[in-house]
Amino acid sequence: RDKAITCYSEAIRISKEFFGNNHISAADPMQNLAVLHMGTGSAWTAVSKEEIQSDNSDDLAFNLFKDALDIHRNEKTSQSELDAALILYKLGELCLQKIGHFHNQYNIDILKTVDDALKYLSESLKIRKLMLGEDHAEVGNTHLLIGIAHVHRSIALKFDPSKASEEVEKASIAFDSAIKIHRSILSAFSFDATDDELPDACVSSRVIEAHCLFYLGGE
Repeated sequence: RDKAITCYSEAIRISKEFFGNNHISAADPMQNLAVLHMGTGSAWTAVSKEEIQSDNSDDLAFNLFKDALDIHRNEKTSQSELDAALILYKLGELCLQKIGHFHNQYNIDILKTVDDALKYLSESLKIRKLMLGEDHAEVGNTHLLIGIAHVHRSIALKFDPSKASEEVEKASIAFDSAIKIHRSILSAFSFDATDDELPDACVSSRVIEAHCLFYLGGE
């Protein structure tokens, strides 16, 4: 990990030295470096492992993602749109990771952080639907994180039962959307195989489906 951080940092330095601060060649190493600072890079894995990242690592990841996002938005190409959607997804994931499983790992405003997550994820979802289609796996993955965000929001609003109930309903809709997409992906494969023999796309879809069902069961 330390070697990777050094290499990505050097790639960013070289890009800035030769091409300026906002060249597309710096965007990918910025993203990769940000993911390393995130830790697992997966909100639900971080929750299941009760993993705690330092505020400093979160801030570094956030700033790197934002810088890479600015670069891709200036490019205005189809690929940069997709890369921007990925970064927005990661920013939403970072917000959810920071909230943590028990809501008391950080001295943060839970509602503001959840709202930030929903802002990033909703924008990512909009781009992915437009560029990839409504039944793409990455659209389903985004629905999953949106559902998790609404679960956190319902917990933060537990002293207002009416609003909390609304958030639970929104979470259920998001999880159901994710399940529908990933079950559709699984149905496209016709074979008799063990989990060890499944294509990567099937394994990923089964994992996402399982996490949706986990959260739906907790509601």
